[in-house]
Amino acid sequence: MAVGANAIGKVAVPVVLAGGVAVAGYVGYKAAKAAYGWTEDIVDDMKDIVRDKVVEPIVGADSYTNPRTGQTYKNPLAGWPVLGSLFGSGINLGIASKNQALEREEKRSQIQAEAEASGQTEQEKWWSSLGFGLGGGGVF
Repeated sequence: MAVGANAIGKVAVPVVLAGGVAVAGYVGYKAAKAAYGWTEDIVDDMKDIVRDKVVEPIVGADSYTNPRTGQTYKNPLAGWPVLGSLFGSGINLGIASKNQALEREEKRSQIQAEAEASGQTEQEKWWSSLGFGLGGGGVF
């Protein structure tokens, strides 16, 4: 019986001391912060970093904003591990593919206008914009 109590004492005492030192350090830090009027708090910054970099990718954000339109979408699955983050991924993937489609359409309209102005066909203008000249009736 004495051996078991001795083992518990050898483990418990250092754990309690380490915990006491950590609590005293934290309380001292908060007291110094209040006394000197520090505005930046490393503990709060760490909480923000953990929330933004660790928790949000797993459970998702409360809302997502479309950068192109500025419209905000509420995430109905926020807080659910994996499912919450999939909602935002779907929104962002949809935004990316829609933006790419709009950029392709703008490029096509620009090439079409340039082809009409230069007297070339749209196909010739497209190939020349890629760096391939269609001179002398040959393909390349």
